[in-house]
Formats: sequence, C-alpha cells, structure tokens
Amino acid sequence: GRDPGLRDAGGRAVGNSRRRRTRVVSGNVRSGADRQPGRQRDRNDSGAGGGMTFDYDLFVIGGGSGGVRAARIAASQHGARVALAEESRMGGTCVIRGCVPKKLMIFASQAPAAAAEARGYGWPDADAGAFDWPAFRGRLHDELSRLEGIYTDGLRAAGVDIHHTRAHLVDHHTVALADGRQFTAKHILIAVGGRPSLPGIPGE
Repeated sequence: GRDPGLRDAGGRAVGNSRRRRTRVVSGNVRSGADRQPGRQRDRNDSGAGGGMTFDYDLFVIGGGSGGVRAARIAASQHGARVALAEESRMGGTCVIRGCVPKKLMIFASQAPAAAAEARGYGWPDADAGAFDWPAFRGRLHDELSRLEGIYTDGLRAAGVDIHHTRAHLVDHHTVALADGRQFTAKHILIAVGGRPSLPGIPGE
C-alpha cells in the first residue's frame, strides 16, 4: 500500500533540509551543511566496506513503496547520504499499476449499487447515470500523478539524490546507471519487486 509516512501539502513536512540536519556517520556527528558531493571517506574501519571510499552510504534500486521509504528514512532520520534509481514512475506497482488504480475502479463500479440502495432509503430519484470512461480515466491518472508527486517530494525533502533511469548491480559496492555513470555505496538495497513464477507442475 501507500507509504504511511508520506504527507501531502496539508500534512506535516517530510524530512529536514540539508542545511539544518545533523547527520551521524560511523559515530561522528556532523552538520548537514558540511555534507559535500562526490566521494567521501567512510570513517568506520569495521563492517561492510570498512575503510573504503564511497559516493553514498546507501544506494536504492527501485522507487516502489519499500525503496522510497527506505531511502527517505535513511536520509531524513539517520543522516545518511542516499541515492535512489527508478526507471519508471515513482510509487511502483502498487501505486501506479496495482492497488491504487484497482481500488479506484472498484469504487467507481459501486455507484449503481449505491444509487439503488439510496432509492430504498427514500431517495426515489437517485440514479448513477451513464458511465463516462474517458472522464473517469482522466481523474484516475490525475490521482496517480498526485501520489507520485508526494513520493518524489518526500525524497527530495529528505535530501535523497534521485536518478530517473535504470540501474544494475556491478559488484558488492557499485551501481551502474543506464546512462553510463557509476556510483559506489557502502550499502546497496535492491527493491525492484518481483514477478510470479510458475513451478512447472501439471495443472498450472
């Protein structure tokens, strides 16, 4: 479903600005204003990639609900240097192609039944009327765009670098983008979702 931590224009602000945020990296407290682009030294010599130099603390591949939340929380609440790559629309399958549009279509389909029920409660003129698919489709896409904007704005407010392109894993600490650029990260999260796989048994 939707990331419950995101808020629209009427809700509370998501994340903090880079200038005001205090970040903790490997036990060292540093102001967000000291954050510099490009490669930075990881001061922790233990754990994943200890002692190496990385562009980011976390690189997320996939801008669905899980990837967006992981990136936003890491940046806004833990002061991490975070980037996210998404080749399609922000929000992933659930928001853009699955759960949300499905629910809106179900709500629209319930209008005739709601009108019939209303007539039984003393509203004799209740009538859903003819269904206008082009009008509904336009409003559905408007809502999807609004939700996508919330996800994107939340990432930007948290200070996440967004790359609108495909990405793939090169090695344990390197990500390559479709445009040829490569970035290194101490941690890489692959949050691209999944697809059904048939087991190859009779009757499938």
